[in-house]
Amino acid sequence: MRKIHVLGAVLLAAALPAAAQSKARENAKCTPNPVFEKFPNSLYHSCERSRFARLELARASDPAKIGGKSGKVSKEGEYWYYFDYVQRDADNKVPSRMEIFRNYENALKAAGGEMLHADGDRAFTYRIARPSGEYWGLVGCGAGSAAACDRIQHKIVRVAAMEQSVVVSADQIRKSLADTGKVVFYGIYFDTDKAVIKPESDPTLAEMA
Repeated sequence: MRKIHVLGAVLLAAALPAAAQSKARENAKCTPNPVFEKFPNSLYHSCERSRFARLELARASDPAKIGGKSGKVSKEGEYWYYFDYVQRDADNKVPSRMEIFRNYENALKAAGGEMLHADGDRAFTYRIARPSGEYWGLVGCGAGSAAACDRIQHKIVRVAAMEQSVVVSADQIRKSLADTGKVVFYGIYFDTDKAVIKPESDPTLAEMA
């Protein structure tokens, strides 16, 4: 998958005091962000990843008023969370909150994504379709002030159905039919708007047979 590159001039890296460096090391456990490239001169500080989770995001009630009233939309699928540190440049400066916001906004637009809601210039929610799937997320300043923001937060979900791991056994099916005259099956999947059963339904179908 081609990632979205953050636009703008690349900041020059500068040596940090020893105490600051110890707090701003790259976290080797963090996998690359699936949507955006890292902001220039930033490091993955902490991260989370889940095979399946729900992400609740703000969405403008009126698409023409991105910063106006909003409702909530929930999306489920593979989940990523990042909290990045932005190191100071050669002039001992970090980007402003607006600089971070505008960089990601421009990168999103250039890649054909859609901004769903903006919280001032602090953060925004978005949706973007990529060859690897449909991504919904939030990005923006995670800590700092309007003039100096040295933390960036990402929450991302790639929309997908959960892979059903638990299958009702044949014995349980028989018992349910005997006790209640019916049985409810989980783990049978269809493509959207189609009547074709997907291959991942096979374990449940085998127990039914």
